Amino acid sequence: MGRQIAAEWIKARSLRSIWVLIAVAVLGLVAQALDGLITFRDASAGEQTLNALSGSSLTLLVVTLIGVLIAASEYGSKAIVSTYTVTPDRRRVIFAKAIVAVAIAVAVGVLSVPVARLVAAVYFGVGGSGELDASFGTAFLYGYGTILAFAGFAVIGLAIGVLSRSVAVGVAIVFVGIFVVDSLIGSVSVYSEYSLTSISAVLLDPDVHQSRFPRFGPAVALMLLYAGVLTALAVAVERRRDV
Repeated sequence: MGRQIAAEWIKARSLRSIWVLIAVAVLGLVAQALDGLITFRDASAGEQTLNALSGSSLTLLVVTLIGVLIAASEYGSKAIVSTYTVTPDRRRVIFAKAIVAVAIAVAVGVLSVPVARLVAAVYFGVGGSGELDASFGTAFLYGYGTILAFAGFAVIGLAIGVLSRSVAVGVAIVFVGIFVVDSLIGSVSVYSEYSLTSISAVLLDPDVHQSRFPRFGPAVALMLLYAGVLTALAVAVERRRDV
């Protein structure tokens, strides 16, 4: 399995678009922290801090697209034929791709809190007043939620890429299915507490309190459930397909 993971990492890092998306993901973290500080500049230091620490929705979208790209790019180039010839066990290939996607998402997620702290230090330094007011527990909770959200959505993106076998179709499904249809349905029905939109909102901002959103614990469980079910579905469908 280690060799398969290494092979999938080599494939992923050879794609220039992956590095472009990673750069955009990091910029999303910077933009989120700066937006949280500027938008709530008249609020208390504690409120400014929580908004600066909140995970970036833009970065969440980007890591989802990274998952799609890692999974679907081989189908367009037909390189998947060589991959399955060398490794006939398709589960192994998909799981290796998932591990690579999660590793990238986690790496970006780990930067979330440090980037927020750095942006806050620069912002308050230039402004001449204020400071980031966050305990270790608060920072850990926000970082943990953000990392889990990024990793879960990267896996969901990968499953969509495997099922669609097309980068373009996979990207369209992500935009329309997750960030449009899921959001609209969740806003008008009891499904809202179980929607991916609500789950991501809670994980990216653990202090958000809305009746239509799940609590943090259930949101973690739902994220793991959705990622696991979609991955299992992708594996089941892929094993029954011709190359």
